[in-house]
Amino acid sequence: MTNKQTILFLSLWCVAAITVQAQNLKSFKGNNGKYGYLNSKGDTIVQPLYEIAYKFSEGLAAVKLNDQYGYINPTGKLIIPHQFRIAGDFTQGLAAVEINGKWGFINKMGKEVIAPKYEMAGEFHEGLAAVVLHNKYGFINKAGKIVIPCQYDYAYDFVAGKAAVELGKRKFHIDKTGKKVK
Repeated sequence: MTNKQTILFLSLWCVAAITVQAQNLKSFKGNNGKYGYLNSKGDTIVQPLYEIAYKFSEGLAAVKLNDQYGYINPTGKLIIPHQFRIAGDFTQGLAAVEINGKWGFINKMGKEVIAPKYEMAGEFHEGLAAVVLHNKYGFINKAGKIVIPCQYDYAYDFVAGKAAVELGKRKFHIDKTGKKVK
C-alpha cells in the first residue's frame, strides 16, 4: 500500500466509524431541561446544552442554542456555528437552512451552496429537493437550478423516480422531468 492509499483507507475508516457512532446516538433531555446525546449503552456522549437536538444525519446533527441552529459532530464538537433560524437534516451532502426568512442550502463545511431565496425548502432525494416560490412548489437540483417549475400546490419527495404533487384538487405523480406519470 502506498502512503496515499494508506491515508485514503484511514480517512474512509474514520468517516465510517464516526457515521456508525452517530447512528447510535440518541438525544435525551437532561435535568436542566436541555438536550444532549447518549450512546447505545446510555452513557452521556454530548452534555445536555441545547434547546433542541435533532438526530444525526450524514455525521452531523442540528442543535439549537440561544435561538439559533448550528451543527455538531458525534463528539459534540461544533462544526457549523449557530447562525440559522431553522436548520434541516443533511441529505445527499446538503442541508436546507433558513436565513432572514428565506431558505437555501449549505454543505457539511457550512458553506452556502444554494443561496437563500426560497419560501421553503425540503430535503434532497434522488438529486432533487422541493422548494417553494410564490406559494407554489417545484424542484431544484443540487446546483440550485429549477428543473421542475414552481407550479404545484404541494409536492412530496422523489421516491423510485417519481414524486406525488397536488394541483387544485388533483393529486398525481411526476417524473424527474416534470412529466405526469402513472
